[in-house]
Amino acid sequence: MAVKCISEEFFRTNQNGVAYFSQELETLSRQRHRFVLQLMGACIDPPRRAWVVTEHLSTTLKEWLHGPGTRLRERMVPLPLFKDRVIRALEIAQAMQYLHEQKPKLVHRDLKPSNIFLDDAMHVRVADFGHARFLGDEEMALTGETGKH
Repeated sequence: MAVKCISEEFFRTNQNGVAYFSQELETLSRQRHRFVLQLMGACIDPPRRAWVVTEHLSTTLKEWLHGPGTRLRERMVPLPLFKDRVIRALEIAQAMQYLHEQKPKLVHRDLKPSNIFLDDAMHVRVADFGHARFLGDEEMALTGETGKH
């Protein structure tokens, strides 16, 4: 298991911090798919106590593709085999299809390699639903600011 603790500073410096944290928990709690990160528990008593318990996954897609560290200009590891990259892409697509077929429809809005984890068998888990939004049946798209790259 992994525990993500939200600092008191986050709630002091973000006017909508409680809503943001609650939205992520609400979103994660509804999801049951093999390629979506599984929520196991949480505590919401901000600002002093706020944490999320999920399955523990130590590698991100970003690390798998580029290697550890933040220097993306230079490849730190050999590029994974094309077949393996396609498998990961198909798993991500299956997770997105599942989310988009929910009632109401869920749009992630911050899908990037650092928000996708890999388990021990190298299967993906889409994570970080802090920017996610639900769309009603009549809504086709969202506009506005999303996650940072």
